[in-house]
Amino acid sequence: MARLKWILVAMFLVLGQAALAADDVEDDDTLTADQKKQLKQVQDNLTAVTKNSNQTNDEKQSALSDALRNVLAQKNQPSDQSIDKLAGNMANNIGQGSIGVRDSLLITKKLMKFLDKGDFSIDSNRGLVKDVEGIVQTSGLSQDARNQLYNSILTVVSTADGNARKK
Repeated sequence: MARLKWILVAMFLVLGQAALAADDVEDDDTLTADQKKQLKQVQDNLTAVTKNSNQTNDEKQSALSDALRNVLAQKNQPSDQSIDKLAGNMANNIGQGSIGVRDSLLITKKLMKFLDKGDFSIDSNRGLVKDVEGIVQTSGLSQDARNQLYNSILTVVSTADGNARKK
């Protein structure tokens, strides 16, 4: 019986991550159908980072950058460089097994919702960090990698804020 339990746990850990990530998007009534579709594309690109395919790592990262750009630049315009930096950070961390696809998708969803609000005050920035903190702190990221991920996220926010002020 114990052996069956461990087999089921292992299957859940391997197969359940993609299903849980889909649920995090599909079951969120605050998202529009278009946002759900775009987040599904991000999830597919995050998953592709972990798979061996004919694509090079640069091609996988470029596809992830494009998917993130579609999701994050709906109401605000973070710089392309900041989105590329975030995509590279996520791709590297997923490739190293330090953070999962589900956690990366949750971070993307929280960042998307934050950018959609358009409130770039200090308090709202702190709220975003607090929202993603639970995900980042429970991941397998080293302290240095956590700081780099936070930096990538906040760079996207900063450039979106800067571009919003120019309008």
